[in-house]
Amino acid sequence: MKNAHERFGELVYLRRTEKTRTHIRVHLSAWVGEDSKAHLVSVVGGDTEIGALAAAFANNDPFTTIDPEGVERIVSLGRHPPAFAVPLM
Repeated sequence: MKNAHERFGELVYLRRTEKTRTHIRVHLSAWVGEDSKAHLVSVVGGDTEIGALAAAFANNDPFTTIDPEGVERIVSLGRHPPAFAVPLM
């Protein structure tokens, strides 16, 4: 049985434009998908990170998932993904 923090993976979003660079890294609690297509992404982060990721998902931008064993995949959610944000109290 692993400690809770060792069961989380990471989701990394990186976007570069001429004038700006966006780099977001959040904890990934669950990911369901195949190859480069994600069906479900569950992350834990602050309001700023979640808002930026929601915009990236809506733009069909690719992101990197890293599972707890260190395996990396570049995936996206496809066009017009549904998004749900659940605040933790």
